[in-house]
Amino acid sequence: SGTVIVPVGNHAALASVGGIALVTEASAPIALERTGASTFVAYSLICPHAGGTVFLTGNTSVPFQCPVHGAQFNAAGSSVGGQQTSSLHRYATTYDAATNSFTIS
Repeated sequence: SGTVIVPVGNHAALASVGGIALVTEASAPIALERTGASTFVAYSLICPHAGGTVFLTGNTSVPFQCPVHGAQFNAAGSSVGGQQTSSLHRYATTYDAATNSFTIS
């Protein structure tokens, strides 16, 4: 609950479009993907199937996977393999160019 402000510079993976980083500033596990020069998408890393913590795989076609039942998610957070489940929850994000940070709410 609430909002989290995250400086982009804290996450090297976010330096380029397509980069995905684990956000450590939040109390719950969240991944952030840079989708454009000033656009970001944040995903909950709690698996919608059984509540396991999804991890970053390093694979660009299936960057998220749940270790509990093998659910796999693409970069859009959609379920694409393993245990069938719904998509990862998306959070609203707002980018502030002046501070090079974003807010997740």
